[in-house]
Amino acid sequence: TPTGVRTQDNIKRFQTVPVPGHTLNEAELAEAVRQLELEIADTGRRLHEAGGQGIERLPGVSKLLEALREGGARWGICTSATRLYADAALATSEIGSTPPNLPFLITGDVCEHGKPHPEPYLRGMDELRKLGGPSFTFSPSDILVVEDAPSGLKSGLAAGCQTLGVSTGQPMERFRTFDATVKTVDLTR
Repeated sequence: TPTGVRTQDNIKRFQTVPVPGHTLNEAELAEAVRQLELEIADTGRRLHEAGGQGIERLPGVSKLLEALREGGARWGICTSATRLYADAALATSEIGSTPPNLPFLITGDVCEHGKPHPEPYLRGMDELRKLGGPSFTFSPSDILVVEDAPSGLKSGLAAGCQTLGVSTGQPMERFRTFDATVKTVDLTR
């Protein structure tokens, strides 16, 4: 998600409809999230197909994914997006959201707590353990979290991971304030 925060958390934070002070019940919130993310995914796909700025792979991502796959790395994606949106975005960007293209996918809608809480990355580490088998051991500090949002960087750091902050359209003055182990402008370097 552009903010790195779950859509449901943004809706709760900024909700003023139907009237200020009204709170959506869980069913209304789930439907609002579904509708919004469907619209965003559809718009992103249409822009991509038209050659616009919609959903696209960021510079360096293709080479990074190829290196991870060829090198036998254990990896996955932890996103604040819902499964609905993540599947659509990963399909549009031609990455895919299922093995072997993507070993695991943790989405915001399966987490009780979204980023900046560490839960998404803690769940990701559980998936890495499953991929590695019983003899595979690691500590959180062995994990590199690649993030483009402050909330994701905070989540990775709170989970005890190393973090790589990537500027993906963030203003440089904001990017410079990101709390990350390492920072880069893009993944081509």
